[in-house]
Amino acid sequence: MKKITSILLVAIMIIALLSACADAGVREYSPSPAPSAAAAPAAREYKDAYAKYPADEKVLTINGKSVLWDEFFYWLHNSLSRLESYVGAVKLSATSPVDANITNEEFVNNNIKEILLAYHVLEEKLAENKVKLTDEDTKKLDEIRAEDIKKFCGDGKKEEDLYTELEKMFVTPRVYEYVNRTALLHAKGQEELFGKNGEKVSDSDIEAFVKEKDYMHAKHILLSFKDKENKPISDEQKAEKLKLAKEILAELSAIKDKDELIKRFDALMQEKSEDPGKEHFKEGYTFTPGTMVPEFEKAIKELKDGEITAEPVESVHGYHIILRLPVGGDDQIMQGQSVSTLRSAVARDAYDKLIKSWTESAEVKWESAFENLKIAELFGESADK
Repeated sequence: MKKITSILLVAIMIIALLSACADAGVREYSPSPAPSAAAAPAAREYKDAYAKYPADEKVLTINGKSVLWDEFFYWLHNSLSRLESYVGAVKLSATSPVDANITNEEFVNNNIKEILLAYHVLEEKLAENKVKLTDEDTKKLDEIRAEDIKKFCGDGKKEEDLYTELEKMFVTPRVYEYVNRTALLHAKGQEELFGKNGEKVSDSDIEAFVKEKDYMHAKHILLSFKDKENKPISDEQKAEKLKLAKEILAELSAIKDKDELIKRFDALMQEKSEDPGKEHFKEGYTFTPGTMVPEFEKAIKELKDGEITAEPVESVHGYHIILRLPVGGDDQIMQGQSVSTLRSAVARDAYDKLIKSWTESAEVKWESAFENLKIAELFGESADK
């Protein structure tokens, strides 16, 4: 399973916690039970857990800055509800399905601490790098707030109406403003230090990243084992496609000039390939080991840049004619469910590592009442696994 959280959860917009203003009840998450969580409750009640402490009670300090209960609980709610949205309802004292070496409580605690550290060192460290929010950025925050009011409370509503609804979600106005502000600052930090799309990343940084992750880049002509209706083709049709694949390979193999080979390969790829992704990835696929089917990946590893496979490569998808190409910073790659450039991925990775280095040197001091806080006890759960 992929790691659920990154160092900074800027992708989690605080508005995702909101229901429509007409909904007067406290939002609860009701996940489908996971096989490993049969003994866990079907839904989790957060209201009583939040009420255990005053919103403004200090939980800890990070580099001398106070973290209050409202902020701590926001990330507790966020981390735990996200975990249960992935794996179903869990018992906090049970072994985590995400990491078998720790309990669910430890997993959530680790997430909370990681996020809090990142948020609270960000402003200080970015200021040292001369990155601050401007008046123009403040206007963006005003626009976000106005959009939230309209979207979740309707026309003619005010800031107070939004804050009233936020309180029902265990989110104080202070936390709402702070999280949105820090998320914007985080985005600006990456843009200022590494470029919005990685423009400030050096070629040597890209080369090191490619080597570390073992990226490969290739184009292919696929003769599919499925017809236009996505139904399996017959053995006779497969034989015809194999014959065509060999004919294409024979033509390409006769071309000795690399530039001409790539040009002709592109033309044949557009004309003959039955890969449904060819319109979205016209420059081919850039990927890491384990991403593609084994036969495809094995064939690429045996090629040098500019070489094509000597024979058609058969996989569950069909016959592939593969051309390996150099990996470049402007190559398109998949990042989760979205497409970005390799250069952008290098920038995000470098920024995450920079933030992590900042958090590792942060000074953390817990208030005595929270130093050994048991999240399970907040929800009235017993300690047995």
